[in-house]
Amino acid sequence: PVGYCFWEIIDDAACLASIHVVPELRQRGLGRLLLDHYMNDARTQGFAKLTLSVFRGNPAQFLYESAGFQCVRKGEEYVDYVYPDVTASTED
Repeated sequence: PVGYCFWEIIDDAACLASIHVVPELRQRGLGRLLLDHYMNDARTQGFAKLTLSVFRGNPAQFLYESAGFQCVRKGEEYVDYVYPDVTASTED
């Protein structure tokens, strides 16, 4: 395994709960592949709203922002993001 990601449903949104790349394989684009997988899976499942929260200072913030996620709230410990203009897949 190179890593994992999983998401859950929170308030009618697909919320990225965790994304992890094993330390020895970081900085090779695998985090972006996992993030893209989450986004595609959520759309395929019919979700139009994609969200995530990240601990302040986590280097993954750059990954999320470069993928197009926009900050919607900065809390004391976490920063909340949402992906704009997502269209859910209508494939059967």
